[in-house]
Amino acid sequence: MTLLWRRGDDLSTALARLHAIAEDPNAGRAQRDYMLAEFEGLEGRINPAHRQLILEAVEADALAIERFDLADREPLSELARLHLKRRWKTTSPLFRAGAAVLARLEEEGVDLHDVHLHGQDLVYNADTAHYAGFNLKYLRILPLWIAEFGCRQHLEVVHPTKTSPLTCLRLSVRRREYFDSEMQTRWE
Repeated sequence: MTLLWRRGDDLSTALARLHAIAEDPNAGRAQRDYMLAEFEGLEGRINPAHRQLILEAVEADALAIERFDLADREPLSELARLHLKRRWKTTSPLFRAGAAVLARLEEEGVDLHDVHLHGQDLVYNADTAHYAGFNLKYLRILPLWIAEFGCRQHLEVVHPTKTSPLTCLRLSVRRREYFDSEMQTRWE
């Protein structure tokens, strides 16, 4: 242990002590637990506990994971446009992310009546197959959506911003039975 600061020291003394510590030439990168290639560069945004649960589900072939950047565009559907306008200002990063997600789902042929976007169905549906969220806010309840509400895929915009790329993870369900009540408890 090296003393950096003691009561009464000024900043320059503490900084001098800090800069006097030699770099270890044998030091390497710290091991990162629970990593997949899709998490590269996102490990600071996705906590290790969630990375572990996703990794375990991928290894158990219960989930497939894909990473891509969403294109900035608006959905064509009037339903989608009204939903976005009702929820967020057009200058909001959440509006941008929502528009990009809904446009992507439209492009893939998904019926937007079957989409749950960041906590709300576009149209109430007891069994919703397509979920999307932002900033990992709803990731903890993904097993419930899968087991109880028919979720087949979840798109997660990891960190919506006004201008940076919209990095998205798609989690596609392969084995619904994996997400039983015990697994739901682990994710909470």
